[in-house]
Amino acid sequence: MRGLILFFLPLLIFFSCQTYNKSVRHQLIAIDSLIYKNISAAKDSLEQMDAGSLDEKNKAYYYLLKTIVGVNTNQAISNDSTITIAVQRFKAPIPNNNYLRAVIYQSVVRFQTGQYPDSIIFDAFKDVEQILAMKPDLMSRHTLTYLWFYIGLLHQSNSNHKLAEEYFSRALNNARQINNVESIVSASLGIFWSYLRNRNFEEAGAVLNRLDSLKDIPPERQLDILNAQGAYYIVKGNNSKAIGFYREIERLASSVSRKPRMPNIYYAIALAYDRMNLPDSVIYYAQKSINSINDSLLNKYDYHHLYAYLGSKALKQKLYPLAAQTYKEAFQLLMNSVERKTEKQILQLEKKYDISLAQIDSLRQRQRYQRLIFVSVGVFLVAIFVFLIFLLDLRKSRLELENERLLRVSAEQKMESNMRENQQKKHLLDLYRLITKRENNTQKRFSELSQRLVKNNPDIYNDLNNELKHLKREFFELLKGLVDDELFYSHLSIPKSIPLTNSEKMILFLLYFKMPGSEITKILGITSNNFRVRKSVIKKKLAGISEDNAVIQSLKGLF
Repeated sequence: MRGLILFFLPLLIFFSCQTYNKSVRHQLIAIDSLIYKNISAAKDSLEQMDAGSLDEKNKAYYYLLKTIVGVNTNQAISNDSTITIAVQRFKAPIPNNNYLRAVIYQSVVRFQTGQYPDSIIFDAFKDVEQILAMKPDLMSRHTLTYLWFYIGLLHQSNSNHKLAEEYFSRALNNARQINNVESIVSASLGIFWSYLRNRNFEEAGAVLNRLDSLKDIPPERQLDILNAQGAYYIVKGNNSKAIGFYREIERLASSVSRKPRMPNIYYAIALAYDRMNLPDSVIYYAQKSINSINDSLLNKYDYHHLYAYLGSKALKQKLYPLAAQTYKEAFQLLMNSVERKTEKQILQLEKKYDISLAQIDSLRQRQRYQRLIFVSVGVFLVAIFVFLIFLLDLRKSRLELENERLLRVSAEQKMESNMRENQQKKHLLDLYRLITKRENNTQKRFSELSQRLVKNNPDIYNDLNNELKHLKREFFELLKGLVDDELFYSHLSIPKSIPLTNSEKMILFLLYFKMPGSEITKILGITSNNFRVRKSVIKKKLAGISEDNAVIQSLKGLF
């Protein structure tokens, strides 16, 4: 009893820890269904919930929805800590929808924060893609759009423009099917930048023309379109028109929640003025691009090229103090950038090492499972083999029992048949005896009667004697009718090629049924000497028959 308590108590504690608040779960599911219908309402509902009061399962679900809402509303997310909790909590041997969504948005956050190398993010995306290739219905089109779009961004950032265009096209098709304007703009701009970098200006311009006809574009995406138009006209050489688009971005930047990267905007304006040969404007906007760099910007150390650009332009204008200062700051930022990239590479190697260890553990676990499966299959096959042997033995036993039963039934039937035959033989012999007795009595009476008349009435004597002979012939013919050839050969296995007379057949038949010779002589109406002579003749005829014939051998024993 104590052992049972010690066994079930940990199970009870385990399952009690796995329980979760179902009402909160239903509330989170309802919020999840609102995300792509009314994201503002979903955001408000999440803000009213206290994450600290939630159990582990519901907290993971809450963090997943919080991240999805944050990414879709362009909120600044500084790290991936909360979404990583969701990934770890939803991880299961059989991937589910929430786990795949958590992995996708974890990778999106890591891409946006720039804290992880592209290879780690790309591997996570490809793992999800492989799972979806086997289970395509596991993911909604909204999430698939994000997956294809960010895989396209990763390919684009690594100059794989053909693959980037392919994934952007997938994202664009999904976005059109669900009529998500924001995703349509993002995917279209991804295709635009691939065209522009490959100097496919006509295709890039066609993408911008299609975006001009799009309605209900969110303000943040309108700024992205303006930025693309500015870059397009700079590349085409229409610098003044490009400056107009960038200044429109500067004017609208304060009215959007997600601020554009103003250092890049001012740098683009400076490049346009540089091509227009307006050095003062170049210096002004180059300084403005540097001044707009702040600690809130991600990857701020990657802006060292802005300082170097300002330094080179200041040096050309003989602004030596400004050039020296900006070159110094550019060098410092470059060193910080190199250090940061080195740390990032170290982190990448550490992550790869951790992933390798995890893969090794997974491989070992898989090998253990394979061994277990192999042993299980082996045991199963042995069990099947033993079971088949058992079935064969059982079938063999049943067949033997059935054969024994059939043999017993056959023996019983044969015994019954023999009994019937013996009875028939007995009745037949009794019939022969009765007929013989009647015939003998008749002959005796005829003889006595003829003896009385032999002297006084010789004519009557002769008539009686003739009648007696006629009676003997009729009796013999009667016996021939009783013992015909079919009955004779069915009991005695004698070749039909042996020439036997009717009398000889009768003698053999009666001998076979063990009738005494005295009765046979009376039946046939012959003397004992005549009977012995006939037996001798029959014996000579049977002498040439094979010794293997048991019937003949038994008959020979009677002679």
